[in-house]
Parts: sequence; structure tokens; C-alpha cells
Amino acid sequence: MYNAANWYGLAGVGLTIAAFAILNRMRGSRIYDLTSSTTVGRLAACLGMAMCTAVLNSTMHQVPVFLWSLASLMLADIFAWDNYWSAAVGNPTDIMKPAFAPVDWVMAKLPAMPLRLWGTVAMGLRMSLFGAYVAGLAVITDHPANAFYGLFTLLFGVPYLVSGYLWKQNPVASSEYLVGGLLGTLTALVCQ
Repeated sequence: MYNAANWYGLAGVGLTIAAFAILNRMRGSRIYDLTSSTTVGRLAACLGMAMCTAVLNSTMHQVPVFLWSLASLMLADIFAWDNYWSAAVGNPTDIMKPAFAPVDWVMAKLPAMPLRLWGTVAMGLRMSLFGAYVAGLAVITDHPANAFYGLFTLLFGVPYLVSGYLWKQNPVASSEYLVGGLLGTLTALVCQ
């Protein structure tokens, strides 16, 4: 049977997942087209995610959790990924156009593959930058055994592939909601 603390915990997890989904779309849409600046959208979304993460951790670690979350989420958001998601959703793109050098290097070493698969793999590699956020969060919150959850960020290209097939009108919006929700889920799992 659940007591009040468990319900609060479950509500906190659910709110974290929903907030991350909304904030990640806010980032991708430049605060739902309220600004023309991607930088402002990124900063607002990362601040919101860092605050959610700190609130989820009702421990003495809230300040370090907030600072780590803000710094690592901002770092993960800096580097380009446009041609990766574009390929994953099925839009014609120049896959030779440089985006993020380490991912470009790995993708150049892999055998030729269909465009959508190429985009999904490249997007997963690019999104693995969020793995540092997840792993670091596990260490800061005294749950180092949960650091392995960071590996799941390698699968963050899959929502783009699926959305490209299911939502032809705007596959990126649905992908951003899904990836945000997945990142919120990993955040909640790491902190438990």
C-alpha cells in the first residue's frame, strides 16, 4: 500500500517526465516560436530541467544537482545535430555536411546504410552527450550504480525514426516531446 510519501514520489516522477517533455519541445521550438533565438530557448529549457531535477532531489544535494544539471544539459545542447535528425525523420539531407565532428568521424567509418538508419545512428551518438548528465547526476545524488542509465541516451535517435514514419506533418515536434520525456524518465530513475 502506498503512503503519502510514495504518492508524492510518484507524482514527482510523473511531473518530471511531463516537464522534461514540454521543456525539450520548448527548446526545439525556440520557446514555441516566442523568440527567434535558439540560445534563449536552450537556456530557458536547461534552466527549467535543472530546476526540476533539483526539486526531484529533496536532499542536501540540491545546489550541486542544479549546477551539474544546468552545466551538463547546456553542454549537451551546444553542438549541432540538424542533418542527423533530418535524415532520421526521412528528409533529404546532405549527410556529408559537418555537424558534430566526433559523430561525423564515427559515421564516416561505418559502412554505407539507408538514410533513415544513418540518421538514427548519428542522432543516437550525438544525443549520447546527455549520458554525461545522467551519469554525473547518479554520482552527485549518491546513486553511482545508476550511472549506467546514461547508456540509454544512445537510443535517443529512435524517436526521430519512429516519428518520421508516424507523424509526417511535424515529426520533429513529436520527437522532441518523446526525447524530453525519456530524458525525464532517466532523470527520475537515476535519482531513486
